[in-house]
Amino acid sequence: MRVASGTHSRCGTEGWWTVIQNESGAKQSEDIRSEGMNSFRHLQCTVTLELPVPRFTVRQMLELRPGAVVDTCWSQATDLPLRVNGALLAWSEFEVVDNRYGVRLTELT
Repeated sequence: MRVASGTHSRCGTEGWWTVIQNESGAKQSEDIRSEGMNSFRHLQCTVTLELPVPRFTVRQMLELRPGAVVDTCWSQATDLPLRVNGALLAWSEFEVVDNRYGVRLTELT
């Protein structure tokens, strides 16, 4: 097992990191302080909430028009997948806050 450690300074922040490489060659990060993540906090990502519509047909899709309402068959409290850049981050449910939609996280993956 090889252990490498050090410090880095990027974007005006300093951090400390340790990488452990096991016999199979797979790397695992360990003991990363939150200060080291500061250099990534400005990066933008795409967050999507998926609302599955079971048994939705191509015919129904072709008939969609502005103002159409699609019945999702899901209740408001049903957990929905929340993805960041396509990767599943959490399960969530819709909330209505001051006449706007919000999302309450129910479980992190």
